[in-house]
Amino acid sequence: MRIALIILAAGASRRFGPDNKLLADIGGEPMIAHVARVLAGVALPGAEFEVVAVTVAHDDPVAKVLEALPVAVGMRLIANPRAAEGMGTSIAAGVASLPPDVAGALIVPGDMPRLTGALMVQLLAAFLADGGARAVHPVRTDGTKVGPVVWPRARFRELMALEGEAGGRGLLDQGPTLGVALDAGGETVLADIDTPADLARLAGVVGKPAGN
Repeated sequence: MRIALIILAAGASRRFGPDNKLLADIGGEPMIAHVARVLAGVALPGAEFEVVAVTVAHDDPVAKVLEALPVAVGMRLIANPRAAEGMGTSIAAGVASLPPDVAGALIVPGDMPRLTGALMVQLLAAFLADGGARAVHPVRTDGTKVGPVVWPRARFRELMALEGEAGGRGLLDQGPTLGVALDAGGETVLADIDTPADLARLAGVVGKPAGN
């Protein structure tokens, strides 16, 4: 089964201030570099993966960081000229770029520096075991559905219709989904960064990013 791993890397970082949060240093590397490295290292029997990164333009600072990474070999960069309109347009652009033989897409925000390869494999293994029939997502200990989400091809049309700030999470309640429970100790892997305070809090609590 062929699955795309899509990194959303075209956000405006408005709440972060004048700097692009995806370029913030965490553990000695830009935040986006950690996410790209984790996804590039994903391997699972029975599946073939390709990594796609959606950026504002092919020559924007985030795209340049990604292109310079050793793990960037085979990574496709997709420019989203409508990125300023919101995350929904980046999801739509990434999914629209996929060839017809792709059976699923794992959509990963670029601002989650604690993501691990183990979590990605857990989600993707559940997707494969389910035959690629349903969306697969983490579930917090309180039952809350969160991302990243693996989407089946049957939902691609809905994803390509997203507009503005509306992300894919709103679609989870509109179709069959398969949750993957996470224990409380592992939920720091789901931390995302929206503000400088988020970045400082994450560094103070968990230190350097988790490994693969």
